[in-house]
Amino acid sequence: MVVYHPTAAKSPEVETTVYVMTVGQYFVDMFLPQFLATTLLIPIRLLDRSIKLMYPFHALPRKAGASAEESLLAKPGSLTQMINAFRHPSKDKILLILIMMLNFSAVLLAPFPSESIAVRLHGCEEGRRNIDNCALSLGLSPYLAKATLALLALTLVLIVSISIILKNWRYGVFSNPWNLGGLASLSTNAAMRAIISSFAGTEKVFGRATLNVLSSARFQLQYWDDDIEGRSGYGICPRDKQAALTETPKSASSPNTSRVTGRVFARPHHFPTPALSYWARCLFLAFLSGTLTLIVYYQSGYWTNSFETFMDSEDLGVRFLFTSIGVIISSFWEAFFSGVAIVSPHRILAASLQIARNSVLLELAIDAFTGVWAGIRRRDFYLATVAVSIITSNFLPIILGNIPSALVHTHIAHEICAWIAVALLSLMMMVLIGSFFVSWPNMPVDPGTIAGSLYYLDSTIIKNFEGPSTLEPKERDSKVREMDLLYTFGQLKDKSNKTRICVYTLGKEGGP
Repeated sequence: MVVYHPTAAKSPEVETTVYVMTVGQYFVDMFLPQFLATTLLIPIRLLDRSIKLMYPFHALPRKAGASAEESLLAKPGSLTQMINAFRHPSKDKILLILIMMLNFSAVLLAPFPSESIAVRLHGCEEGRRNIDNCALSLGLSPYLAKATLALLALTLVLIVSISIILKNWRYGVFSNPWNLGGLASLSTNAAMRAIISSFAGTEKVFGRATLNVLSSARFQLQYWDDDIEGRSGYGICPRDKQAALTETPKSASSPNTSRVTGRVFARPHHFPTPALSYWARCLFLAFLSGTLTLIVYYQSGYWTNSFETFMDSEDLGVRFLFTSIGVIISSFWEAFFSGVAIVSPHRILAASLQIARNSVLLELAIDAFTGVWAGIRRRDFYLATVAVSIITSNFLPIILGNIPSALVHTHIAHEICAWIAVALLSLMMMVLIGSFFVSWPNMPVDPGTIAGSLYYLDSTIIKNFEGPSTLEPKERDSKVREMDLLYTFGQLKDKSNKTRICVYTLGKEGGP
């Protein structure tokens, strides 16, 4: 489009400026910046999750050992882990602090490009602000563009710093420890077994009494020798055996079952992670339904009010707001997936007897892509469905950011984005509603920590796993499969008449 600018009030000479808006520039305005920012967020979240999962096994091999707070009781990705890292900063925690900063900067970066790059209008006649009498060009918002560049620079510095630290970062395990078998093989030390055995019958007080006992001890990942039992091995050991066992939690009243069962019928029902709790799911369901209602109401266009005026104003902040809503939704799905993934082996075991490959050797799915494959492979289709929801939620910031109407956007692009968002949000609501019909095992303790996972392991399983802790993954798995045992998850009454909820083993004959 050509715009004429008179050079003088009485002069016929004019200055001509030509503005050209190509299809590529239009794509840059609508999708490219948000796509790049969202794409960057995906691997950063994966790196963040991986580092936080392995941090306890990085802290445990230190000469001085590690406190229970940063090892056995540390829940990867939790708010508590974040607060502890900043409250007690040290050289060993610098990587944890940097990855948290990187994740935060990537989340902040996601909505900024939606407002930083935009199509500008030129030569519009006063009172007739429409495409017919305006020239279009791709432009920048100076302040937001500078903020975006600052966040990009910070992200780059953090990535480089983390890469340098990871080059020399070590952890004291020979294979992925985040499966029931891996943690069992690291807990065969007699003192550790005594601590785990003391958990029996403490479901109702684990969060207070048992955790308080552990919090006063330090633990170390090391080779150990037991002169009394004539055994040796490699795994987690309390630094001060006497201090760790000074107190043992008092037994609580056992749930309403008096026999071994493959299912858990105890009441009241406990959900293992906050993301799986009723209130968290109901709150997020309300947020999804509110966002869906808002989009449908805006699309109907029946009423003209302050909301419609705000959405159509093209002021700074409209696209930013909707892009931020997309980031919030994808962040919740990440937390929800983590909860579903950590419980997946226990759900499978609570449903029926399983061989080692389908139970104690199932590795934790740490991202959506491995979650889809893991869900299909282990026939946990709800896990696979949640993983697919995460993958689709990663595109929501792009789609939601283009729902607010703009003069410079074609109506068809606006309609497509709006109704794709409606479809995705509707499917996500169905997946979330489906969680209320899934049989979740009663788990009074969060299995997302090392201590929480060990809480659910029967002493017989731990004893069976002596030796594999120093083996490579394939060799370890082969040795465990050769045991030819069946596993289940439920309530088990031991010889001292204490009842506990745990994973225990059954022989081929079906006897305990």
